[in-house]
Formats: sequence, C-alpha cells, structure tokens
Amino acid sequence: MTYYQNNALNLVTYQGAMVNVNPGAGWLLSAFAINGAQLLGETGFSQQTMYNSTFDFGTGTGDIANAGSPSTFAVGANWTSSGGMLDARLWGYQFTDYADMAYADTTLKLPLNDDLGFTVGFQGALQGANGNGNILNTSGYGNSVNSNMLGAQFGFNYSILGLQLGYNNIWGPSDGYQSGELVSPYTYQYATDPLYTTGWIQGMVERSSGQAYKIAPSLSLLDNNLVITPSYQYYATTIIPASSEYDLQISYMIPEIKGLTVFGGYGYLTNVNEDGNGAYQAQVMLSYLY
Repeated sequence: MTYYQNNALNLVTYQGAMVNVNPGAGWLLSAFAINGAQLLGETGFSQQTMYNSTFDFGTGTGDIANAGSPSTFAVGANWTSSGGMLDARLWGYQFTDYADMAYADTTLKLPLNDDLGFTVGFQGALQGANGNGNILNTSGYGNSVNSNMLGAQFGFNYSILGLQLGYNNIWGPSDGYQSGELVSPYTYQYATDPLYTTGWIQGMVERSSGQAYKIAPSLSLLDNNLVITPSYQYYATTIIPASSEYDLQISYMIPEIKGLTVFGGYGYLTNVNEDGNGAYQAQVMLSYLY
C-alpha cells in the first residue's frame, strides 16, 4: 500500500483498522481493512485512488474520472530467521473493483565480515481482476486485469561503499490493462511500490508491462550519517516508449538531534510524453522522526 520514508511528502493516510499478531519464532501475522484514503493535498477521506488523479507525469494511465474503490482488504505473513539472515513475506490483497493480488518476496543476507557483505532478493506477484465492472477496463484501459511479475536484486557492501542491482519483468495478455501491467491504486504516481527497479520519480507501476533494470551505487560517510546514492533505471516498456531515469539522492542524519534528517534529491526522466520530451524533479526536505 505504501511505506514510511523520510525523503518524500507523498504518503497516503488510510481510514480503517489493522491487527498484528506476533506468535513468536520470527513470525508476524497482519491483516487490515480500509474504507477510505486521504491523498496528498486532500482535506478528508474519500474512495478515490491515485488513478483518479488528474496529475499525469508521463504515466501510462490518465485520469479515470470519479470512479473510486470502496474498500481494500489484505492479510500477510512475515517471517525472519533468528539471526536475521533470512526473511520472507507473503501478502494477499483485494483492491475492490480493481484487482486481487498475491505478493511474495524474500531476502538473504550474507555478511562475510564487519566490512564485507552481500544480499540476494527475489520477489513475485500475480494479479487478476476484482469486480464485475472493473474500473480500469470500463474506463477504456484493456479488457481485463491479468498480470505476472518477477524480480531479482543483488546487493554488495564493502566498508563505506555499496551497490544494488535490480531487475523486474512484468507481463500478461496483450488485451489486458497495459498489456499485463500491475495495478497499484495507492502507490501509482508516488513511486513507493516495493519493486526492485522503482526509481525516485517513477517505476514500472507508472509505465506499463515490460522489463526494467536498476543500478544504484552508494557512498556512506561521517559514520554513515551522510549517504550519497546516484541511480540509473531503464524501463523497456511495451505500451509506452522506453525511458530512462537518472537520480541523485543525498541524505544527512544530523547526529546532534536524533531523528532529524536533511534530504536532497534530483531526478531526470526521459520520454514523458509522445514528443519524447524529458522532465526533471528536484526536492530539498527537512524531516524529523519522533
């Protein structure tokens, strides 16, 4: 649905209920239900999603008017090994009148010593339509919702240096929504989905089905308080033109005030419209996590 990050102002607030149960042995079981969301800039809760937004930054789906989603339900299981070396997640979602989704991922951490370590991650998802009058299909975007996603990520860290390599493949029927694109009503245009190749501005959820690649080196300085992360994403999409995204993110956690962070980001995205023009986004943000 979304997750907290202190480098963005674009989080969604939800109206509903959530239950977490920790039975031990590394397990965390979760379930939630919502009947409304408050999007960025809104003053109250509604049934609108990010697909209702008139803002379109080179995305594959334009405004779908006022048809909203009355509810979302989800259940999930998270497991972490006793040493924290291996973790896995499995979630099921019902985005009412949009899609049903099963999502899973796992991460293996391989520390070799205090300075050197590797991580390997895998993820996958399956989606099908929810509701007889699916909102996307009735708005003219394909004849069905049917999507498959696989992803892999490799990470490497040595002392102050880091590197992440990500890959995703999203596919489905040619007459489906965006030729098998994933449906994500509350992360669309926010770039807060968990795909390994999501950039700072956009990701495959905003584009269409296809393949994506990401490379993100990082440099940690000043006792890891200052982190500099450039990244490059390439989206080989099927419906809209292929595009590239170039990002630079700099985060500084002020050690004298716990929770206070200064963030700066710059991103440039190619092919944001039919003319092949590019667009950029820049941000400076001061946040305090208490």
